[in-house]
Amino acid sequence: MYVFITCFLFILLFLPFLKKTSFEYKTIFTSIALFYYDFVELVLGPFLVKKYFSFFFFLFIFIFLSNILGLVPFFHPITENINITVGMSLIIFVFYHYEGVRELGLKKYLAHFMGPGWYLAFLFIPLEILSHGLRPLTLGLRLRTNI
Repeated sequence: MYVFITCFLFILLFLPFLKKTSFEYKTIFTSIALFYYDFVELVLGPFLVKKYFSFFFFLFIFIFLSNILGLVPFFHPITENINITVGMSLIIFVFYHYEGVRELGLKKYLAHFMGPGWYLAFLFIPLEILSHGLRPLTLGLRLRTNI
């Protein structure tokens, strides 16, 4: 329910501003998007930012508006619910691994789990599987506890 309210508020807040002839509202939204674009470009680099910016910007807007919605009386931020945060982290987890396999291929992607050399694979494979397996839980908990 909160997701629909958040998306509805986003449409109500920004769509009328973008349709108006006033250049000021477009400039505000564009400056926010460009600021975030530059931030993501510093993290991902100039080539990957074009590919993944829309995904990360959607996450930013979703989390931001969801938490702003928590400031309205009788509403709670949706990131207060552990189910939402773990669900979002599972989506990111699946997206992360899907893109890794798609870019590198399955064989090269799984080779990253072996560590720096084949002789340390028996140590690194269980540790990497454990660390990758716990990432959705830890990301969900971090998002939950930061609110």
